[in-house]
Amino acid sequence: MEPRSLFTELRRRRVFRVAAAYAVVVWLVIQVAQVGFEAFDAPDWGLRLVIILGLIGFPVALALAWAFDITPTGVERTNRSDPGGGGTTTKPLRPRTLAAGLVVAAGLAAAALTFMRVSDGARTGVQGDPRKSVIVLPFEDLTVQGDLGYLEDGAMNLLGLALSHWDDMRVFDDERTESLLRRRDIGQASDLDLELALELAAEAGVGTLIFGEYRVEGDSLAVEAKVYDLESGERVATEVARVASTDDPRGAFSRLAAAILDISGAPPGERPDLLAQTTRSLDAYRAYLSGTRALQQFQTDSARALFLRAVSLDTTFALAYLKLREVDGWAGIEGNPAQSQEYVQKAVAHSEGLPQRYAQLVQFHEAYAAGQFHRARGLASEMIERDSTDAEAWYQLGEAHFHHDPGRYPHPDTLGDYSSALDAFRRTLAIDSTYVLAYQHVIDVLSNCAADAPWLCLDDRTVYARPDSLIAEFGREGVEASRGEAAAGRIDAAFAWVTAAPRSVRARTELINRLLDAGRLEEGANQIGVLRAQGEVAFATSWDIRLALLARDYAAAGRGIDELLADAEGARSMLTTDPGWMIAALLGGGRLQGSEELLADLLGLVSTDEIAGPDNIVYPRAMFQEFQLLSMDAATGRPDELIGSRTLAWLDALDSTYEPGSDAHRTRWINSGSAVLGAYLLARDTIILTRFLGGVERDASRSWRTMDALLAWERDDIETARAALEEHYVRRDATEIAGDPGIVRLFAWARLLENFGRLEEAAAAYALAGGESVPVSLTSYDVRAMYELGRLLALLGQREQAKAAYGRFIEAWSAADPALQPLVDDARAALRSLGDPTS
Repeated sequence: MEPRSLFTELRRRRVFRVAAAYAVVVWLVIQVAQVGFEAFDAPDWGLRLVIILGLIGFPVALALAWAFDITPTGVERTNRSDPGGGGTTTKPLRPRTLAAGLVVAAGLAAAALTFMRVSDGARTGVQGDPRKSVIVLPFEDLTVQGDLGYLEDGAMNLLGLALSHWDDMRVFDDERTESLLRRRDIGQASDLDLELALELAAEAGVGTLIFGEYRVEGDSLAVEAKVYDLESGERVATEVARVASTDDPRGAFSRLAAAILDISGAPPGERPDLLAQTTRSLDAYRAYLSGTRALQQFQTDSARALFLRAVSLDTTFALAYLKLREVDGWAGIEGNPAQSQEYVQKAVAHSEGLPQRYAQLVQFHEAYAAGQFHRARGLASEMIERDSTDAEAWYQLGEAHFHHDPGRYPHPDTLGDYSSALDAFRRTLAIDSTYVLAYQHVIDVLSNCAADAPWLCLDDRTVYARPDSLIAEFGREGVEASRGEAAAGRIDAAFAWVTAAPRSVRARTELINRLLDAGRLEEGANQIGVLRAQGEVAFATSWDIRLALLARDYAAAGRGIDELLADAEGARSMLTTDPGWMIAALLGGGRLQGSEELLADLLGLVSTDEIAGPDNIVYPRAMFQEFQLLSMDAATGRPDELIGSRTLAWLDALDSTYEPGSDAHRTRWINSGSAVLGAYLLARDTIILTRFLGGVERDASRSWRTMDALLAWERDDIETARAALEEHYVRRDATEIAGDPGIVRLFAWARLLENFGRLEEAAAAYALAGGESVPVSLTSYDVRAMYELGRLLALLGQREQAKAAYGRFIEAWSAADPALQPLVDDARAALRSLGDPTS
C-alpha cells in the first residue's frame, strides 16, 4: 500500500480520531486518578500503573479502530476499500469514539485500582494502622567473632519485647517469627534478602518490617535496623545504635526500639529498658533463648535444663519462669504440680516491667494454675481481641477449655467444652502450623469426641445429653458419623504433626499409635521403619513390642522388653513417655517380678510425693505402689494366701487416709472396685465383698452389681444371683464388659455362669475376655482367659478347640515366673489327657 493510500485508509477508518480521543480520555483519567487514589489511600505505584496501562492500551485502541466499525447490526470488521478508490464500503454509523475511549480508559483505571487493591491486600492483609503492626526478622551477624551469633535471633526477641511495650502496637512475636522462618526453611539471617523479607512480612499480615545487621566498628558494636513500609516496599528509616564492645549489647536494642517507637508515632514518654523486661544477666538471657528454641522443637529435657540455668543465674527472670511452667506441663510422670505452681508465682512476682501481652500471659497462667479456668479463658480472649493472629493466645484458650472438666455430665455452661477447645487448637495451627504443642491436644480432643459418651461434638458447640437423647435429636447415623469423623480426624492430625515436625519422635509415635488403633498395621510398620532409620532404635523396638502385643504374641513381646531394658537410656525414655504398655507386655508373659521391678523404676523417676493413678486419681506414693501391686497380682492370678488380707488392708488404708463419706474417699473407693473384685476371684473370701459393698454407693459402681450377685450366690440366695445375671450380663449394655473394669466383671460373670452349670455361656464369656478387642493393658486377663476357655471346652467335649486354647496359653506363659508355672504345668497335663503327645 502506498503512503498516500495508507494515510487515506487511516482517515477512512477514523484511526486518527480514535487516537486523539483516546489521548484526551486517558489524560482525564490520570487527573481523576490522582484525586481518587488519594481518597482511597492508595500507594503511589497505583497511579504509575494507570499510566503504564494507558500507554499499553494506546496501540490496542488504534488496532481496534483499524479493524472494526460500529454498524446498525453490531461490531463488524471494516471492509477493505477498492485499491483504485472506486470500491464501495458499508457506510458505518458515526463512531462513538469518545464514549469508546472513555469505556476503555475507565476500564483501565478500574483494572488498575482493582489489581492494586487485590495485590496490596494479598501482600499485607494489614488490619488497622500499618505503622502499628510490625515484624522483626533476624539481624545478620557481620562480626565474624562467633560469640555474638545468638543476637541473630535475639534481635527478634529483644525488639519484639520492647515494641510490645506500646499497648497500641501489634507485634508479631519472635516465637511466631521463628516458626515462619522454619516453614520457609530459613536457617539464618544471611538467607534473607529484601524481597523474601517483604514476603514474610506480608504472610505475617503486618504493615512494618524491621531487619538489619550488627558489626564491629573499632571498639564498638554497631547495630543497624532497617525499617520498611510494606505497602510501598520502601525503606522509611535506618537507625544505628552503638555500644562498647565490652558492654551488654542489649543496650543498643533498647535505644533502637525507642527510635522505632518514635517513627511509629508512639506518644512521648518512658521507653522500655530491655534489661528490666528480661534479665540483667546476659548469660541467663542466652540460656533463655536457647531454651525457647529447644521447646519449639519439643525437646523438653533440653529446654528444662536451659530454663533452669536461666533462673539460677537470675532468680527474678519472669519470662524464664513462665517457660519452665510450660515445660513442666509436658513432663509426664516427671512433672511436679507443686513446682509448676511455684514457677507461676515467681513469674507473677517479677512481672511488673513486662509488656501488656506478656503480663496478660502471666496472669493467664496464674488463673490457670489456681483452677480459675473461666478467668483464664477471659484473659486469653482479651489477648485474641488485641491480636487475632496470636497463636499462643488461641492455644491457651484451648487449654483453658480442655482442662476445665469438658467431659462432666450433666454439664454446666460455666465449664469448658470439647468443641470450643478443638476450635481454639485448630485456629492455633491455622496461624502457625509448626506450633507443635497444639497437635497433641487436637488428637486428645478428637479422641474424646469419638467416644461413646454423653456428648456430641458439633462444629460450633458440644451437645451434652444422654445417648438416647442424642440419637433422638441427631439420629443414630448422624451420631455415628460425627464420632467416626472425629476418630478419622486423629490420624489426619497425626499426619499433619509429622509433616510439621518430621524428626519429632513424639509426633511419629502418635501417628503410629493412631494407625495401629485403626488396624492399619502395614502403614504403622512403615512408620516404625522410619523411626529406626532416623536412629531412634529404642522407640522403634518399643513399637515392635506393641505390634507383638496386638498380635497377642506375648512371648515375643517379653523378649522385646528384655532387649529394650538392656538399653538403660532407651528404657528411661519409654518409662517417661508411656510406661503402661511395658508393664502390660511383661504381665502378658507372666513376668510378674519384672513388672514389679519396672514399677519400682518408674516410681523412682517421679519427683512428687503423690502420683496420679487410674482415672487420674491421686494417691500418696506408697499407697499408689501397693494398689498397683495388688492389681497386678489379681490380674495374673498368682497364688497368694495373703491376697485377701492385703485387699482388706488396702480398704482400711483408704478409710484412714480419707474421711469416709467425703468425695475423696468415695472416688478412691469406687476406683478400687476392679482390684477388689479380681482379688475376690482368687481368694473366694466373702469378707472382701462384704467390706467393699458396705462402703460404696450402689448407683455409682457397676462392679457393685457384680459383687452383690456373687455374694448372693455364696449366701445361697440363688434367685437373686440368677436375676442379677440375667439383667446385668445376659441383657447387658456395651459398657458392662468394656475397658479394664469391664473385663474383670466379665471374668466374674463367667464364674457365676459356671456356678449355674451354663458351661457353654461361660466358655463364650471367656472367649470374649480373651478376644482381640480386649485392651492391650489387660494382657494377663487375656492369657488367663485362654486357660479357662481350654478347661471349659474340655469339659464340653470340644477337644480340638480345647487343645488350641491350652496351646495358646502355654506359648504365652512358657517363660512365666516360677509362681505361675504350676498353672502352666496343669495346662500341659490337660493337653496330654486330650491326646496331645507333644505336651
